[in-house]
Amino acid sequence: MAFGNFTLNDLSSSNEMNKWIDYRIEEAKNNFYDGINLFIDDPVEPNSTFSKRITDFISLTTKRFHQELPGSIVLFNAPFSPKNEKGKGVD
Repeated sequence: MAFGNFTLNDLSSSNEMNKWIDYRIEEAKNNFYDGINLFIDDPVEPNSTFSKRITDFISLTTKRFHQELPGSIVLFNAPFSPKNEKGKGVD
C-alpha cells in the first residue's frame, strides 16, 4: 500500500490533481502495491473550495486506481476535529 500525502497545492487545478494521481499510479504499479492510503495535513476550512476539491480528488483517485489497478484499495484518513477545532475542516 502506497502512502499518498497530498497538499492543497495538489488540489489547485485539475491538471495538478491528475499529475499527482498519475505519479501515484505509476508508483503503485512499479512497486506492486495493492492500493493507496490518502491523507492531508494542511488545515482546510469547512465548506471552502478546497473542502469540495478534496471530495472530488478522492473520487477521481478512486476511479483512476480502480481502472488502472483492478481490485486496488483506496483509503482516506480523515482527521477528526469536532467543530473544526484544529483547523482540519474535513470532518
